[in-house]
Amino acid sequence: MANIICPRISEEYRRDNVFREAAYILFNDYLSLQQALRSDANSHYNMLRASGLLRRLFIDQHSVASYVAKRTALELLVTRYVFRGPKTERKISDLDPLYQIFAPKSAGNHPPMPQPPWDIVQSCEEYLASEIGILGGRSVTPKKIILLYARKLGGVHFDVPIFRGNSKEPEVKDMHRFNVSHRIFGKPPSHPMMKQVASDLFRTLGPIAKTLEVNGITGTAQP
Repeated sequence: MANIICPRISEEYRRDNVFREAAYILFNDYLSLQQALRSDANSHYNMLRASGLLRRLFIDQHSVASYVAKRTALELLVTRYVFRGPKTERKISDLDPLYQIFAPKSAGNHPPMPQPPWDIVQSCEEYLASEIGILGGRSVTPKKIILLYARKLGGVHFDVPIFRGNSKEPEVKDMHRFNVSHRIFGKPPSHPMMKQVASDLFRTLGPIAKTLEVNGITGTAQP
């Protein structure tokens, strides 16, 4: 593979305390997300923890990842292998080496199958809005599953009505009812969805975190 070259962050942003603070949050959230996934990705608590990090990084109106990415000249790209879903013109192999090192490993080692997996590259916005499954008869997207865990199940907020079964949000109520009444290998059906989304978006942060590290911008601007 070609030498990995990270963009150089301009002196303007190096001296900008707002950028440095956002970069500090992103880099440390990246490490926290890594810990949640590597220590025990099958832990419900770790997925709740991951959802809070992902909400701040990708979902909030002024998301940290979007703010930092624009100032490091890097795209927020999600690289993954899918067996069904949208085919995209961009392939992992076409990306800059900086992105390739954080992409998932080749799916070519799967047993023979009629439809081989596609390696696809999506923008973060496309990925967050794409359907990844069905829960309680409701279409689930990465954004919805992050918000379910973060805003309802305790990742950031603990929503008492949803646990009492009297949530006023029909979609959330249906998803949660199905989630608590079914199990897949001992886990609620939403767990593998949340785990996959956390893994996908962790890889998305890789090129930015590496660039911040190479540029020496990983410490807080606050005293």
